[in-house]
Amino acid sequence: MMALRHAPDRFRFGSSTRDGVHDRVSPVSGADRFASARQVFPLYKQFDLEEPRMKTVTKLLLPLSAAAALAGIVMPAAAGDVAAGKAVYDGKGACASCHGLTGAGDGAAAAALNPKPASFASASFRFDTDGDGQTGTDADLANVIKNGAAKYGGNPAMPGRADFSDAEVSDLVAYIRSLKK
Repeated sequence: MMALRHAPDRFRFGSSTRDGVHDRVSPVSGADRFASARQVFPLYKQFDLEEPRMKTVTKLLLPLSAAAALAGIVMPAAAGDVAAGKAVYDGKGACASCHGLTGAGDGAAAAALNPKPASFASASFRFDTDGDGQTGTDADLANVIKNGAAKYGGNPAMPGRADFSDAEVSDLVAYIRSLKK
């Protein structure tokens, strides 16, 4: 591993690019994973390398930056089937017992529950389960279905259904979305 001149051990080049340098942006970090050579080059002044070596390091790291960018791309899940989701909702999921036949939160068990089950008619899902800064995305709804609402600070009566396949969850999300009035 190439050590930086005049740099303490914690700032060795390999660990700096892998783990980052305190209070500095690393060219392979998520903050600038689409950086061009012109943008990346000035960042290497933090490593106190001579200009020719900085250019060499930049050329070596740009492909890694591109690989990091591609690795971060998440393909959206296939859209679920509404009819199949209704079958899960009414059958295996037993969702209608609490959320009601129309998703209004008025199922047979709802009267005994406090807090009351969510109404899907309003389509206001309040959880950001994946930390993306958006509440109520399909991924958020899928996470609540798989893990239960209590995990995200919601109703402890809403069980997690880890036994559902990804296709069943996707179908159920599609059906729940279709209940919006």
